[in-house]
Amino acid sequence: SLTTGSGFAYGAGYRNRRLFDREAAITAWAAASLKRYWALEARFDLPDLADGRLFIGAYARRQTYPQEDFFGVGPDARRNDHTTFQIANTIVGGRAGVKLAPVITAGGGLEYFRPEIGRGRNNSVPTIEDRFTDATAPGLSAARNFLRTMAFVDVDYRQPKNARRGGWYRLEASDVRDRGNAFTFRRLDVDLRQYASILAERRVLAIRLFASTSDPASGARVPFYLMPSLGGH
Repeated sequence: SLTTGSGFAYGAGYRNRRLFDREAAITAWAAASLKRYWALEARFDLPDLADGRLFIGAYARRQTYPQEDFFGVGPDARRNDHTTFQIANTIVGGRAGVKLAPVITAGGGLEYFRPEIGRGRNNSVPTIEDRFTDATAPGLSAARNFLRTMAFVDVDYRQPKNARRGGWYRLEASDVRDRGNAFTFRRLDVDLRQYASILAERRVLAIRLFASTSDPASGARVPFYLMPSLGGH
């Protein structure tokens, strides 16, 4: 899918889940929006190896988001500093995991990505370079190549997956590095979701707790476009 705020989007996709005697699946799609956001993605997955206990997947994606909003970094950000920027990104990666129990999955992955920051295309607000510099918006000055390694644990006992009851808990640790280590950091994400239903499951109460923390290496910074943000969905 495209990001929140991209406007009305349209696209097409193709999926085949019957490759290699139904052991493999390939998915490809393309989408664009009326605000000129667009993305292309292709995936290859082996989701049910070893009788469903092991999965392996690889993916590639190219996307351009031309009207992203930026107000500044941290609690001192001001609505009056509303600016726009364009981010184009090339992403290539893979993941693998193993089911430790029917509801517990653990795994990891490796991902290469190259974000490129440019002038925003929203003419109603200033572009980011008019009010911010690389000092106040880390990572603004040049494109960077990043390599991310990750490990995760996932506990999922939702019933059904479009949940009426149960829970979904996820812990993911990442190490993000760039050439020269100017923007090298570690990140930890915790996502906890619990569901309960009443009135014969016709009403569902969903409670969510999400926390994300980033720890830069000595002398390094976290790029503003990789920081957790408030807002959106």
